[in-house]
Amino acid sequence: MTFVDGFFLIDETGSLTNTQFRDVEDRLTVRLDRTMNRPERAVVMLTVSGGTQSHLVSAPGRADFHGTIAPDAVLDYGAKGIALGSIQYGHNTMQMDKYLRRSSMTSGSRKFIGSDGMEYKWQCLGDGCDWSLTNAAGYHVADYTRSDVLIPGRRTSCLNICGSWIHISVEIIASLTIMRHIAQNRL
Repeated sequence: MTFVDGFFLIDETGSLTNTQFRDVEDRLTVRLDRTMNRPERAVVMLTVSGGTQSHLVSAPGRADFHGTIAPDAVLDYGAKGIALGSIQYGHNTMQMDKYLRRSSMTSGSRKFIGSDGMEYKWQCLGDGCDWSLTNAAGYHVADYTRSDVLIPGRRTSCLNICGSWIHISVEIIASLTIMRHIAQNRL
């Protein structure tokens, strides 16, 4: 068994539709690419595109595609590309509002069940740019923060995924992207 001490991923653009999460030690790269942008909908694909530890990351329901490029997750936003649509892992599709359920009617936090059967909760911190993910037992799983780290000429954001949860990295990135979409569009 290989032990990895978590991923520290740089979100190179901060965009919800076109960016790349690249581990600072080049162990994992996950790309978000908008593949459809029409007035009625927008589709974003998440793809694990490389890194020395990418074999440790799997998306739920994803079959072995034998080297072909297939998305690990698909975010299909509805009306005008701003509504909540569906999320797809492999052949399994679910409505985003069912996948990420509100924790309470007054809270901005949402919960999801990971492919490992555990419940996870995203919570917005501060002004809506920083996020924290915990599991049902209250353990810290991941966090996303604005950063002063500069990639020549631009500010970036960072996603830190703790080592015990790297196996759900794709789910963490997909659910974070939906949470940021919800916050940005005030859904």
